[in-house]
Amino acid sequence: MKRKPTRTPFGRYQIPPPPFFFDWYIYSYMKYIISESQKNFLYLIRRLDDLEMVHHMVEIINEGLDMFDVCDYSFEDYLDMILKYSVNTLIYSYEDNFKGKQGIELLKTLIYDIMKKRYFKYIREKFYDKKEKC
Repeated sequence: MKRKPTRTPFGRYQIPPPPFFFDWYIYSYMKYIISESQKNFLYLIRRLDDLEMVHHMVEIINEGLDMFDVCDYSFEDYLDMILKYSVNTLIYSYEDNFKGKQGIELLKTLIYDIMKKRYFKYIREKFYDKKEKC
């Protein structure tokens, strides 16, 4: 019996393995299956570039800028506090996806770094504008 080539999920053709390799065949495709918690994390990470999410992040950062007084902090402390507040607010606004999930600290670190790269200059500008008035 001749085995016919089949199309893989990735568009390539391959000859299916003989029956005794069936376990290996399934195992080779298992690496593409993600868990439910990974799905939720990937959902949020993909949305970080969405225009609606960018506006949401700016609103959260502006809320933090209004909440904390710059006269009491150095810039490094102020930046750290604003970003930690913003990351927690952003993640817990999607609390139904992340309630009791493992790996949330890794997600917080990732979003912290992304927000720091995107909004560092904006926060610095606002900080020094308000610091002049102290």
